[in-house]
Amino acid sequence: MQENVITIQNIVQETSDHEKIRQRLAAKNFYYFDEIAKQWRSITNFTDPCCPQDRIQIRCKYARTTLYVPYPFRLSQEVAFLMGLIAGSRYKKQRLEICIDATQKERISDILQQLGIVDFEILDTKYNRKSYYAKADMRRYKKIQIKLPYVLKKYLEVLGYNSKRLKIPEWFPIPLQEAWLEGYLNSSKLQLRLKKVTFMPQLTIFIEQNSTPLLQSILPILDSCAITYSIYRIQGRLQLSIHRKKSVLRLLEKFEINRPKVLAIKNLIQKVQEDPYISFAFQKYPLTDFQLTLLGLIFQLPHGEQEYSILTHFFACSSNDIRQALYVLEQIGFIKYYSKENHKEFFARSKRYTSVVLRSIQAEEEELRRVLKCDETNALSFYCHGCARIVSYTEAMHATTFACPDCGSPRLHPVEVTKFFSTRLEFLTNLREKLTGGS
Repeated sequence: MQENVITIQNIVQETSDHEKIRQRLAAKNFYYFDEIAKQWRSITNFTDPCCPQDRIQIRCKYARTTLYVPYPFRLSQEVAFLMGLIAGSRYKKQRLEICIDATQKERISDILQQLGIVDFEILDTKYNRKSYYAKADMRRYKKIQIKLPYVLKKYLEVLGYNSKRLKIPEWFPIPLQEAWLEGYLNSSKLQLRLKKVTFMPQLTIFIEQNSTPLLQSILPILDSCAITYSIYRIQGRLQLSIHRKKSVLRLLEKFEINRPKVLAIKNLIQKVQEDPYISFAFQKYPLTDFQLTLLGLIFQLPHGEQEYSILTHFFACSSNDIRQALYVLEQIGFIKYYSKENHKEFFARSKRYTSVVLRSIQAEEEELRRVLKCDETNALSFYCHGCARIVSYTEAMHATTFACPDCGSPRLHPVEVTKFFSTRLEFLTNLREKLTGGS
């Protein structure tokens, strides 16, 4: 009985949406193509075309291109997603322009083809450097610029899109509001950062100036997902910051975001949960934000030999930056990085990091046992956060500055040597037995 009630409510909702959209299309001077009479007719005098297809061809006045929209007229998650993506992208004059990442091209192309938009223009975005010798920013990813036709702009205005007053349309049901927000999160308004040591993702959602209605329409969706956030205003620009790891992961699970760093974070989190060696490797060998992102994208690629140039499709930085990051990952043992006779560079995923981690644990255990037997255990010593070793006061003063003589890190923390060494040695012994299964 409950299923019948839900079905009747859906039919009533679709009928209401059909009539509402039809009236708005008529107000915007839209035309539809009558499949029976084989001619264009005004939607003002709309009659059921009795077309067996589930889509109908429409166009607006002064427009050269046409659209294929669902019939009966109704809202779709694809269009709501595209509307949110456009709201977070650039808008110029009479045409819509969006910038997407290379990982989003396939999904956006499928949505545009469903609308019958085939002749859209795709351009690779070029970044202007401050000077000729300026280094490319490693945080930039390759973007694809898509110019959309004028008829799509008018159709989205019918559905409630307003470039001067951005917000989620109130008459959208909850699933479509979430699809709109998913499109907005897939734009450049979303930024992710990774801490080097703790591997804690931080997420920031930027909102343009004077977009309080947009903020008010986003907050109820985040509250329904139990996501905690903080609101800041910096130079007149609003931003939502999500710092807690559970909230960030809950947001990434709720919405399908195809941006490179998001895909990298998901792969890294999955690998950390599956393999305890990786989590300790991140603590032992801190990686930069760029190196972590590159490693996460490598985990997404299939096993086997991959050509180096495949990674240049994601990043807009120089190829030397990618080579340096691959060399660091190769030293830790995450990949094998090599070249062949034809001077082409290749890489392949590797599990050599397990032996690297075990050797580092065993070496630190031997160092701790040696120091505990020494007579100078009660002397003033410091723990180096850079290379995780104990440095005596004499060794630290031998450097040009008060720093670790091995890695040069100035982050030296005074410790009670005997107590600290005993606790650290017990922790490393238990960790090694856990990793090796007690062998």
